[in-house]
Amino acid sequence: YYICSNIILCMRHLFVLVFCFLSIVVYGQNIQVAKSSEELKIIAEIETHPTERVMNFIYAEAVIDNNKAANTYLQIFREQKWWDAPVLLHAELRTFIADGFLADNIYLGGVAFQLLNKQNSFITLEALYRYDGLNNWQATAAYGLFKGRISFSGYSDFYGTKKLYLFSENKIFYRLTKHFKIGTNIELGLNTREGKEFSCYPFAVIRFEMND
Repeated sequence: YYICSNIILCMRHLFVLVFCFLSIVVYGQNIQVAKSSEELKIIAEIETHPTERVMNFIYAEAVIDNNKAANTYLQIFREQKWWDAPVLLHAELRTFIADGFLADNIYLGGVAFQLLNKQNSFITLEALYRYDGLNNWQATAAYGLFKGRISFSGYSDFYGTKKLYLFSENKIFYRLTKHFKIGTNIELGLNTREGKEFSCYPFAVIRFEMND
C-alpha cells in the first residue's frame, strides 16, 4: 500500500509538471506561482482557440501546504452555441486528488448568459445543475476588466440545497513586461452548513504569459 501510494503521488506531480510545460510550449497560455501564508500553488491554464460560438478551458492546480501535504485540482469545461443569441450551453468537470487518490468529482451542466462581451471587459452568468452527491444547483458569475497594464478578473460560485455555499476568486494583475505580471489572488469562502463559516485567503502571484 505504501509503495502504491507513493507511485501514484509521483505520477500526479509528474502530470502537473508536464501539463504546465505543455500549456506554455504547445498552447501558449499561462503559468502562475501563487503563495499565501499557508499554501504554495502552481497553476496552469489553457484556453483553446476561443471564438464567439465556442470555448474550451482547462485549469490545473497543484497545492502544497505548510505541512507538506499535497493535492491537485483539475477543471475542464466547454461552452458552445449554434445561434446568434448570447446564450451558450455549458458542460464542466471538476476533480480533486488528495493524498495520492481521487477524492471527489463534480459534474456541472447548464447555460451561460453573456451579459457583456467586449475586448476589455466581460460579464457572464451561469445557471447550472451540479452533481457532487450533496448539492444539485449552482449559479456562477464570471467577470473581468482590462485597462492598460492593469487587469481584474474573477468568478463567484453559489451552490447548495438547503444550505448556501460561496466560493470566489478575484485576481488583480499589473503587467511588468510583455510576458510577466505580478498581482494578487483573493479567495473568499462562505459555508452556512457549518454555522456561516467565512474564510479569506490572499495570495501573492507571479504570472508568465506566452500568448500576449
